[in-house]
Amino acid sequence: MLRQDGEVDSLNCELVGGYFGGSSQAVFTVGSLCYMGDGLYLRILDVSDPSNPVSIGRIKCPATIKEMQVVDTVAYFLDDNGDFHIMDITDPINPERVGYYDTEIYFRNFYVVDTLVYLAGGEDGFSIISLSDLAVPVEIFHNTEGVANHIQVVDSLAYVAGGEEGLRIIKISDPTNPVEIGYYDEASGSIVYVVDTLAYFGSCHIVNVADPGNPLKFGEYQCGYSGKRVIQVVDSLLYLRDGYGHFFILNVSDPTNTFRIVLFSLGVMNFHVVDSLVYAVCNYNGLHIFNVSDPTSPVEIGRYDTWNPPSGIQVIDNLAYVADGSDGLRIVNVSDPTNPVEIGHDTAGIAVYAQIVDSIAYVAGGEEGLRIIKISDPTQPVEIARYGTRYEAKYVHVVDSLAYLVDYVIGFSHEVQSTTFSGYLQVVSVSDPANPVRIIRYNNSRLRDRALSVYVVDSLAYVVCPLEGTFGYEASGLRILNVSDPTNAQEVGFYERTREGYYINGIDVVGSLVYLGVGGLSPYLGLHVIDLSDPVIPVEIGFSHTGHGVRDVQVVDGLAYVATGSLAGLRMIDVSDPTDPEEIGFYEIIGGANDVYVVGDLAYVATDENGLYIIMCKNEGDIPGKGVSPVSIDSGINIQYLLLKSERVSVEIYNVLGQKMKKLIDEVSPPGEYNLRWEGNEGIYFVIIEIGDKIYRKKAIIIR
Repeated sequence: MLRQDGEVDSLNCELVGGYFGGSSQAVFTVGSLCYMGDGLYLRILDVSDPSNPVSIGRIKCPATIKEMQVVDTVAYFLDDNGDFHIMDITDPINPERVGYYDTEIYFRNFYVVDTLVYLAGGEDGFSIISLSDLAVPVEIFHNTEGVANHIQVVDSLAYVAGGEEGLRIIKISDPTNPVEIGYYDEASGSIVYVVDTLAYFGSCHIVNVADPGNPLKFGEYQCGYSGKRVIQVVDSLLYLRDGYGHFFILNVSDPTNTFRIVLFSLGVMNFHVVDSLVYAVCNYNGLHIFNVSDPTSPVEIGRYDTWNPPSGIQVIDNLAYVADGSDGLRIVNVSDPTNPVEIGHDTAGIAVYAQIVDSIAYVAGGEEGLRIIKISDPTQPVEIARYGTRYEAKYVHVVDSLAYLVDYVIGFSHEVQSTTFSGYLQVVSVSDPANPVRIIRYNNSRLRDRALSVYVVDSLAYVVCPLEGTFGYEASGLRILNVSDPTNAQEVGFYERTREGYYINGIDVVGSLVYLGVGGLSPYLGLHVIDLSDPVIPVEIGFSHTGHGVRDVQVVDGLAYVATGSLAGLRMIDVSDPTDPEEIGFYEIIGGANDVYVVGDLAYVATDENGLYIIMCKNEGDIPGKGVSPVSIDSGINIQYLLLKSERVSVEIYNVLGQKMKKLIDEVSPPGEYNLRWEGNEGIYFVIIEIGDKIYRKKAIIIR
């Protein structure tokens, strides 16, 4: 949940950095500077040369920016949580947050005039806030009589779009005591834009407000779909974004006879017109700048790209390789995790998922098949080969010189009026990366159309597949194939939990244990631990409920890092005892996480809305006393701890497979210093120490 300061909750996890670019839904331009929402950033661009916008400053915000207004050296905006923020942009290179206003009301729109801001709160009415002290906004009026979806202030009048309640006109010469003086109810609408004596209201009405106590219909304009609209009128032209993202230009020189000049579809979320230029933000397609000096033929003259929701990530040697959908493969230097810097960008095609092997990136490229990219110079990635697939390449796993490739498509058959699923699992030789060659495409009756993803360890391939008669998002199972001879794969096991509401999105394998990240119906959401000691008879031995569907999982040293949807974000689960997984940490992420890759104490998370998060995952702290010897060369692990008071103490040893080796102590001990020792074979172990209500988890290695 969001805290009072607008940030998200966490436990044993700390956000240390990231590249938070993403959805663009707000824009405002003043002079040569363009202010835009870019994921969690307020980004400031120099557009003095509109053909080449240059980012000069940015600041991270708690959530995606929805509405924005810039006045002098201050930027005001509403975020996706309906909260109001104030930024000092005196130095556009280093903007600073100076104020914040939050109540339980979800504000939809605002308008700033001098030292007052008027906030539209939907069914909660509207509020007037004093900004005399930007650091401490103070409410001076709140009206709950009527709906306020959108508000604009002109002189001493506030024009309020109230949905089905129509247009309300309110006198605000005394902002502590506003008085409604007129209303217009011949149409419904959730937006209003006033120029001189005309109010452009809702989806089609032009209202004469020369006499604000008696507004009258003056004309109409017909275009677009309902939903969230954006309107701006400049001279005799009306610019409009409809609920579907279509962008219109209308001639309104004669309000009684308006007509459309042009329409184009870019998925526009918001726009701002300055002179003959339109600055339009297009969700995940960034900023587009159009010259509309000839409104019948807008010409795009410049753009600034933002990130798509990244779907996959892998980190090697301080470089993060981010699969960014239609924007291709991005390469980000994360040597300083507090300040990631993009150093390379493959723009030659699509990147749904990527795996890095040596100096080659193997990229599942959707409809473009398997893309093979040389990254020996990460600043200049070069595609060297493509392997075409019949459907859409969604997942690839490379082992030795073989690429296990999943391509499928989910469609709808009008002939049989039902959803269809078509796809293959195939093996491609990449011994010569410049010349990929298919070894085999599995198409027998049990495997054809059955692959969603694949994970290969040694001679076993773990294939996630939709169950018979389903399409993956309804229910999926796990096939275990022996691929020691990939041309003659043999099924050696199959795991199916239920045929409804259990679909597998993530998988990792450690020894004979398989960790499944599952989405679907509430009872199954979370991390499932499957024992495959006997692959013929898979057995679920552990489960941790995450509250939201899991999208990816990675297990490192007895900890499962789980990427989940919605606000659940990253969950850290202790699986040292796989029969009893226990969540020990989390970091909530607005929109959720798509993929996670862990290096050391850092989890690199590809998020659904706001780019790349880098999260420090902490243990519970240092054990009082000398702790656990991390490496032993004499077949024993030494454990030392200090008690300042009488407390219950439990010390247990687990191996890397999560099997309990020994319980050394479980009792209430008096104050003092304690020394324990456990003799074991060569290997990696985990020491779980409980002192009172605190749990300490330490890794130890025995070397002979």
